[in-house]
Amino acid sequence: MLSINFDSGNYKEFAINGDENNTVKINVSDMGILTRAQDALKHIDGIVEELAEKEKQGVDNAELFKEQDEKARQMVNTIFATDICTHALGGTNAFSVASNGKPVIVNLLEALIQILVQEIKAARTAAQIKLEDKTDKYIKPVTVTPVKPLPFIPLAKPEIDIENLTAEEKNALLKELLK
Repeated sequence: MLSINFDSGNYKEFAINGDENNTVKINVSDMGILTRAQDALKHIDGIVEELAEKEKQGVDNAELFKEQDEKARQMVNTIFATDICTHALGGTNAFSVASNGKPVIVNLLEALIQILVQEIKAARTAAQIKLEDKTDKYIKPVTVTPVKPLPFIPLAKPEIDIENLTAEEKNALLKELLK
């Protein structure tokens, strides 16, 4: 079988809550991750509001929580093109409330977005440095050397008074000048 080999991005491995035995590998150079993660946060906020409203109405949320948990996990795993949720959340429902009052899925996405923003900034800085390394040899610093003003040289007066020449002499002079 033939193989297609190419650089497919900058993958980095992250430990979940400091546990180096529980890691996820993310392509931090994927420029669509941030947008997808921010969109997912908005969608999850809508789900949280819906769940809260149904809870106020006295609706049994057990099945709804299970359904939304599966959707949220799939959404987050799609964002990062890898199974993040199994490693990060284990068997905990994505909409379980953490000690800060937010659903754990929201805490996970916020933490990932923060890391990705830092990674993107670092990548841009590195790219700028690489670009400067490649262009510096072509762009030399411009040094300005002060120019001494030229001394004033008065224009010489013509030795021939053109006004006193005949038409024939003027034509002859013009022919000499045009040579």
